[in-house]
Amino acid sequence: MSVAVHDYSMVVGGAWAESEWAGARTRRAPRRVSRWRTVPEGTRSDAARAIAAANAAWREWAAKSAFERAAAMERVAELP
Repeated sequence: MSVAVHDYSMVVGGAWAESEWAGARTRRAPRRVSRWRTVPEGTRSDAARAIAAANAAWREWAAKSAFERAAAMERVAELP
């Protein structure tokens, strides 16, 4: 059996971002034994950055129509 490992970073403020701490966890994807994911372990500071970015983007996001928001979420769902 071959095992594929995919590394993921965090997205903060619409851009890929590395965790302040270099730690990461490798986990098996649900229902797929051969697919593994490596995800960063975020710190409190990483969470604070993400929350600040979400708060800054809130007005622009809220101004979009439901159709525009749905289209954006569909693009996210299509990411590998």
